[in-house]
Amino acid sequence: MMLSLSGRLQTRLLLAVFVALPWALLAGTWFGVSRAGAVLMVLLMTGLGLLWELVYHGLQQRRWDKDWPSLLALLSGAAEYAALRLVLLLLGVDEPAAGAGWFFVSAWLLLWVIQQGPLRVLAPRWRFQGGRAVQLKARRRPTGRRAAVRHATAVDAGVSGAERRRTEAG
Repeated sequence: MMLSLSGRLQTRLLLAVFVALPWALLAGTWFGVSRAGAVLMVLLMTGLGLLWELVYHGLQQRRWDKDWPSLLALLSGAAEYAALRLVLLLLGVDEPAAGAGWFFVSAWLLLWVIQQGPLRVLAPRWRFQGGRAVQLKARRRPTGRRAAVRHATAVDAGVSGAERRRTEAG
């Protein structure tokens, strides 16, 4: 099963909150990046990544299997880093380029590895639900024998269609 667009967006947000932010607080200074700079990078990575997901989704629709090979998803981090670096420069964030680059690479690899391995083991139904953590379920009307009996009873009683739908909904 492949991830749906909403599943990829939700997965990216959850991994940013539960993996990338703790990583920024823990390891940001190891790369010569301030904690505030590392957290800002994670926030920008997440925001830009959500925008990139829309672009990726459009490109995926052109592929015959409508999915990315895992290696291509890993390599897409280079494009995301280029966009992130440009935004950091435009914002005037004064973090060492090498340190910011190594922090991004470490965070990107950590997120990718967790998504490719432990997430699939710890949440086996995650991929079969399109990657969605939150599923909104539409309220279904009764089907099958129960619906047929209700319909037949309502028709015999001379109930209008609108009135019948109100009783089925309640």
